[in-house]
Amino acid sequence: MSQDLAVIAALVVLAAGALVLLALSAHVVLDWRRRFVASALVLGPFTLGRPAVALGGAAAGAWLSGDARVAVLGLAAGGAVLAVEPLAGRGWYAVRHPSEALR
Repeated sequence: MSQDLAVIAALVVLAAGALVLLALSAHVVLDWRRRFVASALVLGPFTLGRPAVALGGAAAGAWLSGDARVAVLGLAAGGAVLAVEPLAGRGWYAVRHPSEALR
């Protein structure tokens, strides 16, 4: 029974990921108005919900697995997912203010 729940949870997360990939592909083939709609309707809410989904998925996987090794690895993976954006923001995404470039 718990394996069935784990499979359903994984499919929900994968379906959400497929929707995000579909929205990203819209940026390649659609005009700017439709790109904006794809971003506003899909990418924005999914970006805001990503921490909850990552933590929920890691916690559900740890709970339903029944194996301590799987639980530790799942929680570590969830933590790694949540650590990527802040670390990337401090690294190559950090841009100085344009006025600082003039000094």
